Amino acid sequence: MLGRGLILLLLIGVWVMLTGSFGLPALMVGLFGGLLAIYAFGARLFFEAPGLELRDLGARIFWAAILVPFFLFKVFSSAVDVAGIVLTPRIALKPCVVRIPTKLTSRLATTLLANLITLTPGTLSMDYDWEQQCYFVHILTVDTVDLAQPERIIADMELLLRRVFQ
Repeated sequence: MLGRGLILLLLIGVWVMLTGSFGLPALMVGLFGGLLAIYAFGARLFFEAPGLELRDLGARIFWAAILVPFFLFKVFSSAVDVAGIVLTPRIALKPCVVRIPTKLTSRLATTLLANLITLTPGTLSMDYDWEQQCYFVHILTVDTVDLAQPERIIADMELLLRRVFQ
């Protein structure tokens, strides 16, 4: 119960920071949204692994705070790459689909990584094979990827997600 209370306070704090308002209406909306999120997801947001201690919450929040700006940087740099490809007079696209294995075991982390791949310009997560634990990712052009080591596409984000969710 203590873990859910801390998560509720964290969610209210995030809501207050996002809205920029510390008034009673913002706090009430944050409280309602936090309670709704806890009811919908339980405490699995940070406590999915069995035997996870409350002290691990700080480390998970730290790695989540690292993940967000890292992902935004990846989106920005990929957007610049895609813009460069699109704006070249002769578009020489070489699209391909690659199979990328992953070491993630958490369903939440696996789903989040698929969404992060899709949100990154130039890549699209097409499918995930739960038995072989691998993604099938469409890439805009082969020139940006080393096909001998396709797991390098997701290696950094996968490492951060493992630290947050496992």
